[in-house]
Amino acid sequence: MQDMGKGWFVWVKGRMEAFVNVIYQFYTRLALLAAWAPYMLILFVPAVYDGMMTWRIKRTNFDYASPVLHRYSVRGTMYLMAGLFIAFFIPIALDPVVIPMTMMTCCVLVGLTFGNLQKRV
Repeated sequence: MQDMGKGWFVWVKGRMEAFVNVIYQFYTRLALLAAWAPYMLILFVPAVYDGMMTWRIKRTNFDYASPVLHRYSVRGTMYLMAGLFIAFFIPIALDPVVIPMTMMTCCVLVGLTFGNLQKRV
């Protein structure tokens, strides 16, 4: 009767340690994201400004605002953000350069999104 749940408790302890490890990795990755966020503003603000100025130039002359490029940049941004969110919970080693590279790519894609908005006169 004493050893009735011995194997079960070992398994539950292992699962609890794995869960705590996932939570630890999540907070570590969140801290890395928070550390890089101010530096991403240095890229995000000029990318949005360039996109808006490109859009204004395309509005005044006969340049083509590509709906395909706009759609792909919006979808790319959404997929990268969803992938980054999922990667925060994956219990494997994640290279520290993945988070800033994803954020940089999203900044560039947001600039492309603004640059290829449809013309509104």
